[in-house]
Amino acid sequence: LRRMWMAPLAGLIILAAVATIRPAAIVPSVIIALMWISSFYVAYIISKPYKAKAPELKKDEIELLRKIARKTWAFFEDFVTEKENFLPPDNYQEDPYKGIAHRTSPTNIGLMMTSVISAADLGYISQHDMVELLNNVLNTLDKLDKWEGHLYNWYNTTNLKVLRPAYVSTVDSGNFIGYLMVISEALKEFPKLDCKKMAQGLIDTMNAAQEEYNNVTNINDWKMQLKVYLDKYQDVQNQKEELRKILEQIISEIEVIKVEKKLKKYPWIKKIYHMSVSFIRELDKSDFEDLKINCSNLKKRIDSIINNTKFLPLYDPKRQLFYIGYDAEKNKFSKSYYDLLASEARQESYIAIARGEIDVKHWFKLGRRFTMVEDYRGLVSWTGTMFEYLMPLLIIKNYENTLMDETYKFVIAAQKRYGKRRNIPWGVTESAYFDFDMNLNYQYKAFGVP
Repeated sequence: LRRMWMAPLAGLIILAAVATIRPAAIVPSVIIALMWISSFYVAYIISKPYKAKAPELKKDEIELLRKIARKTWAFFEDFVTEKENFLPPDNYQEDPYKGIAHRTSPTNIGLMMTSVISAADLGYISQHDMVELLNNVLNTLDKLDKWEGHLYNWYNTTNLKVLRPAYVSTVDSGNFIGYLMVISEALKEFPKLDCKKMAQGLIDTMNAAQEEYNNVTNINDWKMQLKVYLDKYQDVQNQKEELRKILEQIISEIEVIKVEKKLKKYPWIKKIYHMSVSFIRELDKSDFEDLKINCSNLKKRIDSIINNTKFLPLYDPKRQLFYIGYDAEKNKFSKSYYDLLASEARQESYIAIARGEIDVKHWFKLGRRFTMVEDYRGLVSWTGTMFEYLMPLLIIKNYENTLMDETYKFVIAAQKRYGKRRNIPWGVTESAYFDFDMNLNYQYKAFGVP
């Protein structure tokens, strides 16, 4: 912009010259001169940093999202246990009852580990519990059979055996390593003491508890105390002392309830109790330095997995594309490739390029064919599911007014239109559905907009 002052000057000189030498051409000359003169201002406007508008959520919308987040965490809280080797089961079937599906995938594991970090950040677990659970998962990962550092696509969660066929999925590996990178970065911010997050996390848990049962009158009293606490205490020291008092009161009252009702029918009360006990430990300064060391060691373990998992073995240099995966039993790669940008597979492409494993030319080999839904255009995916389009958006930054940003808006608009016309929910994706195999397990497929 410092040299752009020459453009307006040039425009004025051209206009003066034409007016002197060829007055008959003054009209087109004025138009051209104005373009030159205004170019400085236009360049200034388009060069200003673009500030994305953050969505403004109402109070009840935030409460709803936090309630959903708390219930989502409860799945992992309940089912990621020692019996499952601290691995997340793929699903839990209630009706007809099949219970836990004792299998898991790299994507499941990575998302669960990221959820552990998120749960600590939202105040649903203590940092001690976060470190303990992640270390337990890593201990299990050390025992798993692998191919070139990559996890296989499915494992039995009870005996840790690879489920046949022994297959390495490129997209699942990309998801897994991407989530580990997020965790590694997040661990730089831990440990941190945030009393108000603890209080808000307990309120979210109490809101979820009240949806399940309304006959535990203490919950309203606990919530009221915590809400007053959030509004009242600003000084950190006062925050700690007052929160400790509230937590101790909650613990003592739950112990009375436990004697009276034995708590078998009140799993959410158990969660409130465990959170309160864990948070009191967190308020104790004596082991905060130990927690800092543990977070650092945990990060080193995760970084080691990231660095030892290379994507080059899954890449075809001739086609400059990634294979769908590798069949270890047949000792050969799949005959298909990930060749679309609008696919969840762009995550491993992004990582591999960023780490310098493959050339950036690969990114431009990924297909960018457009499709149109009425008056809106966006990139085509394989099956038109939200999973394909939006999964990488969980951890890859979005830039407004770009091809991918427009594609995200396009697919959401297309899904809404599709749902409205058929009077069905929008947002369809890969999912279980109402059809069963011979063992009465729900079936699974990709549901997308044609």
